[in-house]
Amino acid sequence: MKLLFVDGGDVFNAWGQLRFGATTLQKVAAPEVAYEDLTSDFTVRCCIPDDDGTYLVYACDGGRGNTPWQIYRFRSPDGIRLEHRETVYAREPWKWAHVATVSYSPDLEMFLCLKNTSEDVGFGMHAFFSNDGTEWRECDTTPVFLEGDRWGATWSSAVQRFLCFQKGIQRQERKRFLEQIQDGRRVITLRTSPDGERWTPDAAAAYRQGAERSESGATIRLGGPLVPVEHQILPDELDPPDLEFYASTPFEHEGRYYLCMLNYAGAFVPPGTDPVNEKGHGPNIDTEWWISRNGVDWSRPFRGINASEGGMIEHNPMAVDGRLLFHMRDGVYATREDRLTYVTSRSNGVFETLLFPHPGVPLRLNASIPGDEYFEGDRQAYVMVEIIDDCDRPIPGFEREKCLLRPQIDSTDLTLEWGGNDGRDLSGTNVRLRFYMRASYLYAVTA
Repeated sequence: MKLLFVDGGDVFNAWGQLRFGATTLQKVAAPEVAYEDLTSDFTVRCCIPDDDGTYLVYACDGGRGNTPWQIYRFRSPDGIRLEHRETVYAREPWKWAHVATVSYSPDLEMFLCLKNTSEDVGFGMHAFFSNDGTEWRECDTTPVFLEGDRWGATWSSAVQRFLCFQKGIQRQERKRFLEQIQDGRRVITLRTSPDGERWTPDAAAAYRQGAERSESGATIRLGGPLVPVEHQILPDELDPPDLEFYASTPFEHEGRYYLCMLNYAGAFVPPGTDPVNEKGHGPNIDTEWWISRNGVDWSRPFRGINASEGGMIEHNPMAVDGRLLFHMRDGVYATREDRLTYVTSRSNGVFETLLFPHPGVPLRLNASIPGDEYFEGDRQAYVMVEIIDDCDRPIPGFEREKCLLRPQIDSTDLTLEWGGNDGRDLSGTNVRLRFYMRASYLYAVTA
């Protein structure tokens, strides 16, 4: 049993000003440099745990500017080193562009690679399949759809679909600054497929078709048609008015789906003036953790927290020695496997967990008391826990006063006890935990 504290769907009967937080990825290793022929487009895309504790790592490279491209397979003994490179698929020069993804469905026992081409009206998406990761075949339908030039994909066991999160385009009023797309913004087009070949929606994003270019050719006014807005994920009223969603790659972890969204906005800085290029394309703003229970419906409880200074995540993590490891452009980044998200309260806060049958073994708390951000945490931080029944009444002997936790406590495996009683005699009883807390980080309860 594991109760995670990720968002508002994990707490009930809350009182006070609870807030959900997420950890920031930290750089733990230099970039992989063992293979000198890799280009700057080399990207780790899919990591499969093997029975011996190592990972099979699939990566893509090449294609930019009509060059050849490849799918590589490595073995990683520690989530950092990429060893024993094999080329499992390769294509000759054509009208390829620079992005490719690999995702795996354990339900279908099938790999899916998505690779783009540069077409006159947009970017064509081509699909490639493999059952063993070694022998690959191209989809008979090519391209399977037209969309933008950045994306990430995954398999969702919750909805039994491949999911593709593409940089899509939505029309909007003319921008106030001179940017590459003058009358549109970048959003996320979400397409789903049961097999990697048939996609919903199947509408094309032909934004180059009929587009009007400026005299310099640096900016355009959109053509079309575009994907209907109901298939897109858009910024909302809590976002800056110029925010755009650029790219992301979702992944599943402990029954939840996460992604690290690369947020973008243009600038008033004149094109060609550092850091804005000659087409008005400027730097990204930050990255942001999003979470979901099915990979389709997403919430954003971590706005304002930059998920990673290394950029966005582009593959599912490798879990090694208690860390989640991600390969990014400038190195390998990591976070604690069991401390990705938490609930906290600056002042007093109260909440309950969902109802669950007591497992008959001691319950264990993953918590930091106090949390890192609290200035006087050693004086003010506490956590109190009581067990309540299905009528919200404290069970005698398990009142909050009997389980008072005070600083300094930093544990992923703290046994909860009430006056020496660990609660195992409640086995099979439907219960909730009610937490009273302040200035602390609560990550999860396990059994």
